[in-house]
Amino acid sequence: MEQAMGAGLSQIERHRGITGPLDPRALAVEMAGLKGRVGELEARVVSLEKQLEILARHLANLACEPASAARYSRIPEQY
Repeated sequence: MEQAMGAGLSQIERHRGITGPLDPRALAVEMAGLKGRVGELEARVVSLEKQLEILARHLANLACEPASAARYSRIPEQY
């Protein structure tokens, strides 16, 4: 775990261009920012999951009603 954390710190150092030891306050600010980003990404995942559920319901309805599927088809029927 410590090794993974150390790898994360070295990535922060490279990203920020820090060459000396990290200031604990700067590290705390960086961690708070990362936690905020994680929260944003989690919210986006939940939103995408909801959109996928809606899409799955629509696809299930279209599969049950072939006439509806033909109505939404982009390729005109050639009969």
